[in-house]
Amino acid sequence: MKTDLDLVILRIISNLFEENGYVLHISGGREALVIDPGSDAKLFVDYLRKNSLDLGMIVLTHSHPDHIVGVPEMLEAFPNAKIAAGINEASAFNDPMKNLSALLGTAISIRTPDILLKDGEETVLCGINFKVLEIPGHSPGHIALVTTKSKTHVFGGDILFQGGIGRCDFPGGSYPTLVKGIREKLFILPGDSIVYPGHGDSTTIDTERETNPFLTSSMG
Repeated sequence: MKTDLDLVILRIISNLFEENGYVLHISGGREALVIDPGSDAKLFVDYLRKNSLDLGMIVLTHSHPDHIVGVPEMLEAFPNAKIAAGINEASAFNDPMKNLSALLGTAISIRTPDILLKDGEETVLCGINFKVLEIPGHSPGHIALVTTKSKTHVFGGDILFQGGIGRCDFPGGSYPTLVKGIREKLFILPGDSIVYPGHGDSTTIDTERETNPFLTSSMG
């Protein structure tokens, strides 16, 4: 059985809000998963087809429009792909008010996720082993996916950034809740864990634990 030691990770930066999406697959394998496909879904589709990969799953860290806008185009290209997301975010994906797209003037509605992920559960998605961490505060049911069979990679959407954290002023947001979740669930991970955020460059747990101004001050 293949492990995640040969995990391939590709970041694709979409124009809308400069949002990061990711393609993950095991080297030599044929199935891939995509995390948070943004406005430039064609870039994901082109990569998958160029590398003869089948899209098995789209994983959504949360329901905000810049992270889900590419889903319809991805499903048009790969209609058999499943959607996975956090159980406490599920009701927002087909509700433009809850996912905030209506506030931007362009209502986005996608189907309810096929697979509902729960806090603390360990799962295998497209051959890749993950632990699910629910860390609300940016959105009510936001999740991070943490690899468990390789060097620790954290796909955290808009939870933790290089030198920052996700906005907490949207409906359903909470600064204390987000900071608490980061400290209790992410900062206990190995210090060299790589964080792949929804915006900006990657970072490490050690770097953010030691230097992130939102998390090192007494304000949190």
